[in-house]
Amino acid sequence: MDTRHVLVRDGVHPYAVIVIADDSGERVVLWRRDPALALRPDDIDAEVIRGSRLLHVDDVDLPAALTACALAREVGLPITSDIESAAAASLIEAVTIPILAEAVPAALTGRTDPVEALRDLRRPHHQML
Repeated sequence: MDTRHVLVRDGVHPYAVIVIADDSGERVVLWRRDPALALRPDDIDAEVIRGSRLLHVDDVDLPAALTACALAREVGLPITSDIESAAAASLIEAVTIPILAEAVPAALTGRTDPVEALRDLRRPHHQML
């Protein structure tokens, strides 16, 4: 897939700045993307996914991410995701390797113990647990 077609529409470009703390290595990503650049489900190229070894999605443009996940699951690809908010809980069902932000498990389960919360979120198709 030529990502230039997805990342630039009508001359509009996204941008991001990543700030990394020298002492801890903690990072903060500041980004802005014009809504015109939102990835749509019909932007997903099934042939690119079928020719891949792994799919990684995030919780931005969730409908497109879920479409990509469905295509990847059809061909048995591993699917990873950075799930940054409880609003993207549907990705937990769609991916095979969920990567959750620290606050997400408790927000989704109501459990304060991280191990218990992760056990509640585990699905049979999840790998690497």
